[in-house]
Amino acid sequence: MFKGHINTGLARWAIASLLTLATCIGVVMAMTVWGLRGWA
Repeated sequence: MFKGHINTGLARWAIASLLTLATCIGVVMAMTVWGLRGWA
């Protein structure tokens, strides 16, 4: 059960990290696209 608890914690940490990374990349890409449109 303790091992399963650790795996659950790692899974939640991995999902949270991936969501955070995806959000950061999405924001940067959106800002880049808007910036290019603004400059054009």
